Amino acid sequence: MIKLFNTKKEIKLNKFIGRGGRFLILREAKKRKINCQVLIQKGRKKEDEDVLFIRFEKNGKKRWLSPQRGYFNPKQACELALFKDLTYQILKSVNIPIPNYRKIEKIRDLKKMEIKFPLVIKPIAQAKGKDVLIGIDNEIRLKKSLRKLLKKYSSLLVEEFIPGNDYRLLILDNKLIGAVQRIQPKVKGNGKKTIRELIKRSNRKREEEPKEFRPFLKNLEIDQGMRQCLRKQGYTLKSILEEDKIISVRQNANFTTGGEIRDVTDKIHPDNIKIAKKAVQSLGLKLGGVDITTQDISQSILENEGRVLEVNGIPGIWIHHFPHKGKKRNISRKIIDYLFKE
Repeated sequence: MIKLFNTKKEIKLNKFIGRGGRFLILREAKKRKINCQVLIQKGRKKEDEDVLFIRFEKNGKKRWLSPQRGYFNPKQACELALFKDLTYQILKSVNIPIPNYRKIEKIRDLKKMEIKFPLVIKPIAQAKGKDVLIGIDNEIRLKKSLRKLLKKYSSLLVEEFIPGNDYRLLILDNKLIGAVQRIQPKVKGNGKKTIRELIKRSNRKREEEPKEFRPFLKNLEIDQGMRQCLRKQGYTLKSILEEDKIISVRQNANFTTGGEIRDVTDKIHPDNIKIAKKAVQSLGLKLGGVDITTQDISQSILENEGRVLEVNGIPGIWIHHFPHKGKKRNISRKIIDYLFKE
C-alpha cells in the first residue's frame, strides 16, 4: 500500500516518519517553501519497515530522495558499506589505516588469528552499535562471547581494540559538513544509590530535556556490554558508587546506545579530513559518515595510530543538528542545497 502526503499535513506525517533526519529535511524544505511530497510504501508485515520516497520541486526542478536508501547514495554503495569486512578490504586497498581484523564464522577460525588482546567483537552487517563487545581481554571471554553471538549471526568480525575517542565525520560531495565526538555514557555516584538506580535516574533526566531535543535521546539499556564494562572496573549493577565517583557504564560511545554528542567540526586535522573524503569516495558514496577512533582528532591519525573503523552509507544527521555540547549544524540545509545545485 502506498500513501502520499505533502508537507501541509505535517501532523499526520509525523506518525509515519518519526523525528529523525527525514523529518529535519522535510522541515527545512517547508521553511524554504519548497514543494514536497512523500510516498510511503507500507511494509507487508507489522515487523517490516515502511519505505519512504520524497520528491522535492523547486523552480520547475524535481529531485528524489529516500532516507532508507542513503538519501541519494547509490543503492549498491549503501549495501556495500553495510558489510564491515568488505569495507575494510576496500579501505585497506587505498591505504587508509584500519584495525587488524579477522572474519570469524566458527570458533576454530581463531587459530588463524594473529591479533593481540584486547579485542573487539562486532556483527559484520549490524548498525547502531548493536551487539558490539569492546575490550575482550582474554581467550576464555573471547570464546564465550563468540559462541553466544554466533548463535545469532552467521559471521562476526574480531579486531584489535583501538584506544582513544570516538568521532564521526560527515562528508557530502567531497566536503566535510559536520563532525562530532561520541562520548561514552557515564554516571556519577552519591555514596547511596546503586549503579542500577543511577542509570534509572539518568534515563529520567533525559526525559526532562528540551522538547525539540528529547525525541533524539536514547535511554541507557542494561545488557551484556554494560555488565562487561562495569565488571572491568570492579563494579556490578548492585554496587553503590562512591560519592562524586564518575564511571563509564558502556565502552561503546554510540548515540543510539546512550552516548552523548559534542560538535568538533572546527577541530579536525586536515589529514583526517582528506582520509574521510577518500574513504567515502572509495565506496562510491556521495554522503557518508566516517567513524574514526583516535586520542585527538586535531592530530593526524597517520601520526598518532588512530584508525578508521567504519563508513556509514546511511548516516544519521540529527546528531549534528542536536549535539549535547557545541555548535548545531544545519545538515538538512546542506542536503537540500546539494540536491538543487547546478
